[in-house]
Amino acid sequence: TDTVDTTTLTLGDIAVAEGSDSATVSATLSNSTDRAFTVTLSNGATITFAAGSTTGISSAFAVQGDDVYQDGESYTISVVNAGEHNFEQLTSNEATVNITDTVDTTTLTLGDITVAEGSDSATVSATLSNPTDRAFTVTLSNGATITFAAGSTTATSSAFAVQGEDVYQDGESYTLSVTNAGEHNFEQLDTSDTATVTVTDTVDTTTLTLGDITVAEGSDSATVSATLSNPTDRAFTVTLSNGATITFAAGETIGTSSEFAVQGDDVYQDGESYTLSVANAGEHNFEQLDTSD
Repeated sequence: TDTVDTTTLTLGDIAVAEGSDSATVSATLSNSTDRAFTVTLSNGATITFAAGSTTGISSAFAVQGDDVYQDGESYTISVVNAGEHNFEQLTSNEATVNITDTVDTTTLTLGDITVAEGSDSATVSATLSNPTDRAFTVTLSNGATITFAAGSTTATSSAFAVQGEDVYQDGESYTLSVTNAGEHNFEQLDTSDTATVTVTDTVDTTTLTLGDITVAEGSDSATVSATLSNPTDRAFTVTLSNGATITFAAGETIGTSSEFAVQGDDVYQDGESYTLSVANAGEHNFEQLDTSD
């Protein structure tokens, strides 16, 4: 009679990179088989041992495809059908299949924008080069946030304030960047792109008004006053048609001209009237200065 001796079938663990077309596992028998037989694995692959052999290789089986997500995996395969062998007793183990991530880069691109000063707010758009597999939120350098919905590649930031309306030449341009990439699941997310925010001036007019004066002949000199409809953000000097100058201090709306000579005293009926105008508006910073008065 047979004494029952055990033959062991050992499956080899494997590690394979995601995106490999396929994989195989090896198998070893502790005793050589006296006939050809085929075992079936839990993933459907098969291993055929030739008569007299102790080793075999499985048929190829598919593994996880290449993608941009952090989703390496590990699982086991086992023998589910030992086939028509002739061993007194055949035992087997499980093999571990480790699928490792290959690092693929996804790029986040921010869109440049141009907005007029005085707009209540602005937003920037963002685009991913691959769709996200989960919702996540990035934070920009100005505190605005961009939330991508699961499966999306585009999103728009929360609204952020821009420069308010004013009368000065002060359009500006600045950059926004990603300061926190959030809890995404990409293998690698490139957030180095920046967005340029250009705030353009809207042209608002400031008016310079000269005050009329009446002066008696023979006065040594006279001055005229001037008023701005908006305060200046810097000191500047205007020149009048008679050569007199008016200097406005920063933050002021009023100024007085330098003194200029008027008609001397005489015995004749020769009172006169003439106009003064601005001949040179100086280096002001108003978007538009109306000096026609």
